[in-house]
Amino acid sequence: MEWMRKQGTLVSGKLSSRSASEGLVAIVSSGPSSSSVVELSSETDFACKNEVFHQLLRGVVCSVAASSENGELTSESVGALPFEQEPGKQSGSVKEAVEAAVLSIRENISVRKAAKLSVDDGVVGGYIHNVAKSDVKDVKMGQLGVIVGLAGVPTTEDSVALARKIAMHVAAAAPHYINRSNISEDVLSAQRELLSQEARDSGKPENVIERMVEGRMSKFYQEKCLEDQTYLIYDGEGKAPTVANMLKEEAESLGVDSISVSEFYSFKVGL
Repeated sequence: MEWMRKQGTLVSGKLSSRSASEGLVAIVSSGPSSSSVVELSSETDFACKNEVFHQLLRGVVCSVAASSENGELTSESVGALPFEQEPGKQSGSVKEAVEAAVLSIRENISVRKAAKLSVDDGVVGGYIHNVAKSDVKDVKMGQLGVIVGLAGVPTTEDSVALARKIAMHVAAAAPHYINRSNISEDVLSAQRELLSQEARDSGKPENVIERMVEGRMSKFYQEKCLEDQTYLIYDGEGKAPTVANMLKEEAESLGVDSISVSEFYSFKVGL
């Protein structure tokens, strides 16, 4: 066993410089108020179809779920976690499990991204786009995975279903921020300067440029901010509301003061 562990470390070190742009994303729920998401990378699509790879990814995401962490984790911190070979059964570390898989598959494999999201006063919902075929039935895997936390809602199936719908929206609309307040002043200043320069280059006078920039900034917010986006999963009548307005409507329906997105993580293989 010690020899295999050393061999795994040796082979993993030799292959670590190879490009690994393929992989899979997996999500696991630890109850209505907590979910975890992990992207495991590999060199080829062939490795992603390997049962050893699937079992490793399942173990890694379950290891993150079993940890006391909350938020995005570094690859190093994930590697140090006890490896959940089976629910409640730990065997070595995640780093050692990855090295064993590298020894078996003979490709560069690594934990590229990982996050755990827990909400004290709400729920977390997740969505995997294009679920991959796998012998692992208790954990969904695919090319794109999203988890979304909702604060201010009761821990009911309806609330989790709402969080999952918003996760589906995030998968389709790819927002960068929850709302405008999450955007740094540096990013806003750079965007305004870019739009101003574009307007000047097109020959617009200075007294028109400011109005043009404000109009284009509104479009920027609609593209980048979740709450400003048109809700793509709307199944009601009439014009679809923004995500912010949809949350207001859902709060009234559930009889709560307000509902807010506390955080979201969207992992797409290779990005």
